[in-house]
Amino acid sequence: MHKHNAKQILSSLGIPVLPGILLDQREWNAEKADEIAGDLIEKMALPVMVKPCNLGSSIAVSSAHSLDQLMVSLAGAFVFDREVIVEPFLQDMYELNVSVLDGDLPRLSAIERPRREEELLTFEQKYLKGNKKMSSSRSEGMASLPRDLNPSDVPDSILEQTRSYALKAFRGLDCRGLVRFDFLINAKDGSVYFNEVNPLPGSFSYYLWEAAEPKLPFTELLAELIRLAQEEKKAKQRVRRIMERRLFKEG
Repeated sequence: MHKHNAKQILSSLGIPVLPGILLDQREWNAEKADEIAGDLIEKMALPVMVKPCNLGSSIAVSSAHSLDQLMVSLAGAFVFDREVIVEPFLQDMYELNVSVLDGDLPRLSAIERPRREEELLTFEQKYLKGNKKMSSSRSEGMASLPRDLNPSDVPDSILEQTRSYALKAFRGLDCRGLVRFDFLINAKDGSVYFNEVNPLPGSFSYYLWEAAEPKLPFTELLAELIRLAQEEKKAKQRVRRIMERRLFKEG
């Protein structure tokens, strides 16, 4: 969930990422907010994205198009996290998300392009839209949002690049079980950038598997995850038994 470290690892493996500046809460001073924001603008031109480094669900994520907006965005993000990332804001972009399921040969789900009504896909859009009484309403997060599955108007080369990067990222981050990878696509030139990884228990991404080829219904997905977890446990137990036998033999 440390977005900056994940990007550094995958960048070293040849997966494109947007440049980012990582700020620590110890470097933040509200009384010098204008100076700190001004220094950032010198390093990275506006507009920029500001996001907590260790959170998901778009919590406290915002765009800043001016010095004042950047100061407010930084202050808001530091309320939720001790580390904050500042990245370039792609104004003409769309997202592509794909899930990867562990196995001897990791499997890929369908690809989705989330549809958004505003500049950013916010926490409110994901979880609160339409919930007039949060105490009595249930939100399904990303699963409840409008989306295009396996969008036909996205070039095959971009879809294939997304799939390739997802498999490479799964191995590069040593993932287990099930994860969803989010990518940003520059609509102007078709560049694909890794954005972030969404691990369990945050996102089952079951809707992507129900649209996969072959289809994997939610109950079967759960059964496969349980099977993978049992295999992982057995493998760890085998290693432990081997080490115990060696220790007792040497003793």
